[in-house]
Amino acid sequence: MDIWEFVYFLVFGAAVSAVGFAVWKFQKLSLIHSFLYKRVSEADKKTYAEFVGRAIFIIGIGAVLGGITGFFFRQNAGWVIVSVFALIGLVMIAYAQIKYNMGI
Repeated sequence: MDIWEFVYFLVFGAAVSAVGFAVWKFQKLSLIHSFLYKRVSEADKKTYAEFVGRAIFIIGIGAVLGGITGFFFRQNAGWVIVSVFALIGLVMIAYAQIKYNMGI
C-alpha cells in the first residue's frame, strides 16, 4: 500500500467515523438519507440513531485500522480488517432497518 492509499483510508475512515459519531451521540438523523428512517416511530428514533450511528462509526474505524494495518504490515491484512468491520456495520444497519423501519 502506498502513502496515498494510506492517507485515503485515514481521511475516509475519519470522515465516516465523524458522521457515525454525530448520528450516534447527537441523534443527527439528517446526516443519513431520509428514506432510511422515514417509518421509524418518534419513540424509537433515539434508539435507532444510536444503533445506526454505532454501525457507521464501526465502519469508519475499520477503514482507519485497515489503512494502518495495510500500510505498516500487510496490505491483505488491511483489506481483511476493512471487510470484517464493514460487514459488521452493514449487518447492524440491516438489523436496525428491519427492526425499527419495518424493512430494508
